[in-house]
Amino acid sequence: MFRGREITHPDLALKLVNRVIEALKDIAIVEALPAMDGRRMVAQIAPSPSLKAKSKEKVQETQHA
Repeated sequence: MFRGREITHPDLALKLVNRVIEALKDIAIVEALPAMDGRRMVAQIAPSPSLKAKSKEKVQETQHA
């Protein structure tokens, strides 16, 4: 959420969001690229499908044990 004069620097917010996306690239995928939504910058990320499958397998193993 941008407050006050922060709204005049959306490029800085975009850099920050891109850094977060880059840091999570091993465990997440980007479903929606960063975009302005009023005074907010939003991006949608989700767990990567391979990670989701691994966690599902782990849960099934613990239930059968």
